Amino acid sequence: MAIGMRRWRLFRQLVSESLLYCLLGCTCGVAVAVSGLRALERAIPVTLPSWMHLKLDLRILSFAIAVSLLTAVAFGLVPLFQQNERGLTGVLNAGAKGSSGSSSLARRMRSLLVIAEVGLSVILLVGAGLMLHSFAKLLHVDTGVQTSHLIVTNVHRFIPNATKNDELSGYADQQRLIAQRLLSLPGVQSVSGSDDP
Repeated sequence: MAIGMRRWRLFRQLVSESLLYCLLGCTCGVAVAVSGLRALERAIPVTLPSWMHLKLDLRILSFAIAVSLLTAVAFGLVPLFQQNERGLTGVLNAGAKGSSGSSSLARRMRSLLVIAEVGLSVILLVGAGLMLHSFAKLLHVDTGVQTSHLIVTNVHRFIPNATKNDELSGYADQQRLIAQRLLSLPGVQSVSGSDDP
C-alpha cells in the first residue's frame, strides 16, 4: 500500500489494473474463439446446410464480458478491503516481521481457491478427453450405408432469363441428360438425383 495515497485514488488504481487485465483476457479469449470457429469450419469435411452457421452468439459473449468485468472489479477491491480491516500500521508491522501480512483465514481461503481451480481444470480436461474419444469413435461407426465408390455433386438449377416453369423443366431435362451421360461411363452402375430446395 502506498503511504499518503487517498482512498479514491487507490480505488481507481486497483480497479483500472483489474479492468486492464480483464480487457486483455477478453481480447485473447475472443481471438481464440474466432480463430477456433474458422479452424472448425475448415476441418468439417462436408458442406454445411444453408441454415447451419457457425458464429459467435453475441448474447453469450456479452454475458461473459459482463461477468468478467464484475469479477475484475470485485477482485480489484479485495486489497482495499484488506487494508481497511488491518489498517496501514498492521500491514507495515506484518511486512516488518517478514510475513505477507495475511491471516490464517486468508491463507486457508487461498488454498481452497487453488484446490478448486485445480479440481475444475481436471474436470474440464477429463470431459474434453472423453468428448474427443467419443467423437473419434463416432467417425468409425458403421451406419449400414455403403459410402465407398460414390460420388456426390450439386447441380444448380439457375437458367438466365427463364421463368419458374421454364427453370424447373430445364432443370429436369438437365438432370436426365447428366444421368444418361454418367451411365454411359465405364464402371458406373447407377445414377440417382434428388430435388433439395
